[in-house]
Amino acid sequence: AQAARALGDYGAVSDTVRARVLAAAESLGYRANALARSITSGSTRTVGVAVADIANPFFANVVAGIDSVLRREGYHLFLADSAERLEEEVAAVNAMLSHRVDALAVAPASVLDTAHLREIVAASRPLVLFDRPVEGLPADQISLDHHSAAFSMTRHFLDLGHRRIAFVSSVAHPTSRYRRGDRVMTSSVGLRLDGFLDAMDTHGELNAPERLVRLNAGGGEAARQCIEDLLEMQDPPTAIVTSDSMIATVAVRGARALGKVIPDNVAIGSFDDSDWTTLTQPRITVVAQPAFELGVQVALALLRRLNGDGSPPRTVLLDGELVVRESSGGRVM
Repeated sequence: AQAARALGDYGAVSDTVRARVLAAAESLGYRANALARSITSGSTRTVGVAVADIANPFFANVVAGIDSVLRREGYHLFLADSAERLEEEVAAVNAMLSHRVDALAVAPASVLDTAHLREIVAASRPLVLFDRPVEGLPADQISLDHHSAAFSMTRHFLDLGHRRIAFVSSVAHPTSRYRRGDRVMTSSVGLRLDGFLDAMDTHGELNAPERLVRLNAGGGEAARQCIEDLLEMQDPPTAIVTSDSMIATVAVRGARALGKVIPDNVAIGSFDDSDWTTLTQPRITVVAQPAFELGVQVALALLRRLNGDGSPPRTVLLDGELVVRESSGGRVM
């Protein structure tokens, strides 16, 4: 009993006995069984975090922000990568729940099927959605203001005189072409697409701007082919907005492979201020996302719920920053 109190740091035990027990535990290589301890305490001091693509620097920075806050509070992360697949996300969430995580933070792979997320809410387990809001889901949701960010980027190109502007994303979709009213599986891309089209609609003389929207450009070959098909049209776009920096790399390579000069023949803009965007020539115009700060806000929201905050769910939208560089052909800021 004395050893249990010393190792568990509870109850009355003298400093002398505690020192002897801890010394013995060290010499024996003893490690406490956190799962067994959680049965008594009701907490594992772990938080599950499911990201959509760990290879994307944006998500790595978000996780770093979450960890920076939770680690100070004695929590550890249980990290999973859904690789943009709903079935992988469901499996990851189930695994986290079976390991009795105290709370979860999820960047949903799909807004078309959220039954597993609604089950978490129904079980009163703290849940925070990040980057990808789900309309109607009663949970804290923290993301970039995707619509405003895309609107700002598109207006920048319009103000420079571009009228044939393409929008390209790797988000999975039944077809590569988009029709007004189609539901987009990834809400962040859907909101960016809405912002793009709303900005295009401010120029009423433009004819069906959605005709230059391309989705389903996932994978290296599919993305390359998508960019080349756009640039080889009879009336090709003079500017391309890519939904993330990974597609932007394909757009830059594709344009160069066809002998296109950026921005003289085609201007390019993207999301995420990844390191490579300032190392290439020309440097890439981007909407910089506050990824680390987003992670911090996710962690703070989780802590509020873990500490018993029962207030209604909150939605937090963070502002992006349009950083104009040479790839758009505008005045560099």
